[in-house]
Amino acid sequence: MNEVMAVAIILLAGVGGGKIARRYFKLPAVTGYIFAGILLGPSVFNIIDTEIQEVLQPINDMAIGVLAVAIGGELRYSYLRSMWGNLCRVFFTESVVTFTAVALLTGWISGSVVIGLILGILSLASAPNTTMAIFREYRLKGDFPRTVLSIVALDNLICLILFGLILGSVSLILYEDNNGVAIWAQVLGNIALSVLIGATLGFFLVKINRISKNDNELLVISLGSIFLGVGVGLWLGLQPLFIALVIGLVMVNFSKRYQRFFSVLQRVDTPILVAFLTLAGIKIQLVQIARVGLLGLGYVVSRFGGKIIGTYLGSSLCKSLPKGYQKYLGPSLTPQAGIAVGLSVMAERQIPQVEGQIMAVILGAVIIFEVIGPAMVKKALVKTDSIKADHEK
Repeated sequence: MNEVMAVAIILLAGVGGGKIARRYFKLPAVTGYIFAGILLGPSVFNIIDTEIQEVLQPINDMAIGVLAVAIGGELRYSYLRSMWGNLCRVFFTESVVTFTAVALLTGWISGSVVIGLILGILSLASAPNTTMAIFREYRLKGDFPRTVLSIVALDNLICLILFGLILGSVSLILYEDNNGVAIWAQVLGNIALSVLIGATLGFFLVKINRISKNDNELLVISLGSIFLGVGVGLWLGLQPLFIALVIGLVMVNFSKRYQRFFSVLQRVDTPILVAFLTLAGIKIQLVQIARVGLLGLGYVVSRFGGKIIGTYLGSSLCKSLPKGYQKYLGPSLTPQAGIAVGLSVMAERQIPQVEGQIMAVILGAVIIFEVIGPAMVKKALVKTDSIKADHEK
């Protein structure tokens, strides 16, 4: 099979899966995309093999860029300023409770403080692309979706920072050399460089958005700039997601015509979303679930419980938040994917003593959270009246 046939099959199967999920099971189309991918992948029919998956990897990278820009576009300063106190309470409580629950339980099961600490940090990461895809599917713009995306962005940022600090500390303790300090410096330097690249491209697009009179021209330049940021990030070993997120952040806060920019970008997001999430399903190997074991089960249960309890407690401290936020913010944060997987690979490379346990746990957990997560996000949106009746038809 050639690459063109593979893309065609992925798009058609993904759309079909999405239609079936919405029409017959009342699930988000995102769930259908993922399940269609599972059927196409090595876990079932193996229509799209590993070699084709590697060739199509750029689709994933480009999709991450487009979706992350949209997430950054939800982080408008005026909104963050008005909600900052509430966001801080919810985010801080959710992070502390989730980290503590996962670190203690997995550390006890594995008998390793190091494994507990690393899994505790990784549990903070969410899947912004999956969450954003669901919001785009239902064209949501309300306070609840914006609050969820804000917390997701903060979760992933703090996960990256703390991961570097924890990994550096563990390296210092285990090896008693300067390797840990180097890791700290590298992580913080990478974040700073990602912000610099994203801000540069963002301000460039702000100017283009102001002077360009043609929407098609704006679309081409915007996509080119986003893909340039993602490509440079991959080339330099940075996190492309944060480069793209900063682009969106700059655009929404420094451009008077930011709505035009995001409206133009939405013209191409549907095929990108379908391809990206169907490919994510293709990469899922169901056999990984059987390898999770007690440690993986402890991770899944404690992460899920930590998100639910942490957001409930944090929301309870915010009198201005609707009561529905207490129950449904947590489920909206359950999806987990690429960031956690990437960091688990880095952890095992830096600390060989973990013997593959972290990677096995994260891969198994990602399958579970990516399968059940979208349905939980949709339920939260329905219960908070973010999805109206006309969207359900």
